[in-house]
Amino acid sequence: MNGASVQNTGIEAVVTYNAKVNKDLNFSISGNISNYRNKVTYLPASVVYSYGGNGSTENILGRPLGSYYAYVADGLFRTQKEVDESSVQPGKGLGRIRYKDLNNDGVIDINDQTWVGSPQPDFVYGLNLSITYRNFDFSAFLQGVCGNTITNTQNIALIFGAFRRLDPTKVRVY
Repeated sequence: MNGASVQNTGIEAVVTYNAKVNKDLNFSISGNISNYRNKVTYLPASVVYSYGGNGSTENILGRPLGSYYAYVADGLFRTQKEVDESSVQPGKGLGRIRYKDLNNDGVIDINDQTWVGSPQPDFVYGLNLSITYRNFDFSAFLQGVCGNTITNTQNIALIFGAFRRLDPTKVRVY
């Protein structure tokens, strides 16, 4: 049984211009932009922590579906002094990722994870171009997104490998 509830809201706009220059040449240009918001509004109590969070106080309710709950990177260790003065974390060393100690207890562990992003973009946009001349035509489609956090599963495996020893939860994507 799927007892989850999700709220989606959004808007989309498209503008198109068509022109006939002469009997042989025509062109068209069309642009579109859209945005939407998505959030989980309800989960049954028995599964509320199965969709993200820390399993006790943080859950995905009120957040976009697919939100990321993970450690917050704070740059790289560049000097031995930085390594020596930083919070305890597995695998720390020169050139490795330094993580933020969010609860200021001197140890990077599962309690230092937080909501870090969402794959849902702020905007999706596109541009269509079309030109026809006699029996020839040319068309192009350009598209983009902005305002989302991207997941690179290759990097998760490579970069966060050190945290496999820290906790089996590693970086969670929901």
